[in-house]
Amino acid sequence: MKPNNNSKNQKQSVNWKKIILFGLPIGLAVLLVLFVITLHWISTDVKAVCKKAQQKYKADCVEALIACLEKEPLTFKEKNQVIWALGEIGNKRAIPVLQKLYTGRPCPKPCDSSKYICQYGIKKAIRGCKGFNVVRYVWRWI
Repeated sequence: MKPNNNSKNQKQSVNWKKIILFGLPIGLAVLLVLFVITLHWISTDVKAVCKKAQQKYKADCVEALIACLEKEPLTFKEKNQVIWALGEIGNKRAIPVLQKLYTGRPCPKPCDSSKYICQYGIKKAIRGCKGFNVVRYVWRWI
């Protein structure tokens, strides 16, 4: 007796349904875990930059970072870290100081953050402060 093609098609259909039924939630769970790990990693780095600024200036994180940019003789690498942290926090109070630093002239590629204030980084930080920034909303819980 020959196997029926309909039963073979039904078995393949059931296999795809199982893959979708179990694979999709597992895939989404893995992506969620990776997202949370990434946010934790970013927040740890931002907190370190913040803590360093707050040791010099007794203010909230954003104010201390802004004060560092305006008043401290920082190395280019340190300035780029502060700019990155401000962009990750995404607070609108940082926009004026970031705009003062933004010249629009791109630095040589690849941008050496130990020799220049990276204009792309400033542009990205300004965008993070003005527009949608996932980490900004997460900061409220961290």
